[in-house]
Amino acid sequence: MLRYFAYGVRDFRRAPDYSDFRLNWEFFVTFRRGVRPLFPDDPKRVEPEANFWVMPPNLRFHWNFPAAKVERAVFHFAFVPEPLEELIRWRGLFHSHLNARELVEVRNIAKSVGVAMLRRDRLSPLRFHRALLDLTLLALRNEVVTALESTLETQVADRVEQAVAWYREHLPEAPKLEQVAKALHLSVSHLRRQFHRYYRQSPKVVFDRVRLETAALQLMSSTATLGAVASRCGFRSITDFCRVFKKRFGHSPDEWRRTKVRARSTSPGLIR
Repeated sequence: MLRYFAYGVRDFRRAPDYSDFRLNWEFFVTFRRGVRPLFPDDPKRVEPEANFWVMPPNLRFHWNFPAAKVERAVFHFAFVPEPLEELIRWRGLFHSHLNARELVEVRNIAKSVGVAMLRRDRLSPLRFHRALLDLTLLALRNEVVTALESTLETQVADRVEQAVAWYREHLPEAPKLEQVAKALHLSVSHLRRQFHRYYRQSPKVVFDRVRLETAALQLMSSTATLGAVASRCGFRSITDFCRVFKKRFGHSPDEWRRTKVRARSTSPGLIR
């Protein structure tokens, strides 16, 4: 779910980066040279310069630019795929150096997002989601990803993904873990162990993320009432839905829906 987008050259001498608190995941890429974040709560903390950063939500920082004018691409997303989220939970943030070919990839991603925002048609959300996946794959490209080393591990992955798919399909019914386990012909304890083995999280955490991400997508892509969205996503009441949603995203569902995707660009042909 794209929440903010900017692409082009910005003069940070005239328009410094004063914001130091983001509610969303931020992908930040510079095309000429590296940049590093500064942390108001920890001024002695020094990170290396890099041209590709992924910053988690609710982290206080702002960007320190060695040059006045910087060509950059900025993408804010409400959530990121689990492998990247897990990596950043472990590291705190992510940075790397993209080569010339990889920077061309980012330019193409940014241009595609810019065109999708200009058109604002039914395919735009899909293009935004593709941009998120492409950026995530770019971040994880050179990371050591744990392979499924045995048939047993493959079976665990398949079983857990089947459980999530079944839960998503029956979301309006707000199924309990016992129902999911029964549908897959497993005991509750065995299914819980498989979730911890594969996701390193409990089934409840994973299922709650499915509910909230589905709700966020519906709020942005439909005009359904809060009651309808809450019902479709398995919440018992609008009050419960609003409480859980705000805890996860920092905004109430109404605020989330009113806050349209923002975009800025100083490049010809893109969003201004």
